[in-house]
Amino acid sequence: MIKNLNESEKETVVKYIGQLYRDNKKRTEILNHNSISEDKSSYTPDSDLIRIVDITLDDCSIDTQLIIRNEYLKAKNRHWYQEYYSPSTYYRLRKEAIKEFLKGLFF
Repeated sequence: MIKNLNESEKETVVKYIGQLYRDNKKRTEILNHNSISEDKSSYTPDSDLIRIVDITLDDCSIDTQLIIRNEYLKAKNRHWYQEYYSPSTYYRLRKEAIKEFLKGLFF
């Protein structure tokens, strides 16, 4: 499935996963910090997604972890990478990071 996608489509998938991750993280934090009286079992998929993404990243290289977390999961400013990489190195590593992350996520 993922192997048939081009580079742009793979990045779109990682961006979508990042958006889901951020939304689920916020929802989980709100649920954990407030005494909400609704059924918490409906939020299990939220924590499952967060756990799966975190475990997948833990198995990735340091560069992949840094890039995926900062570029897609935390959605930092556009130029966060400049303190770590030159632009050409960053773009090359980002392409590799997307492949590595998706490969780990979807086996």
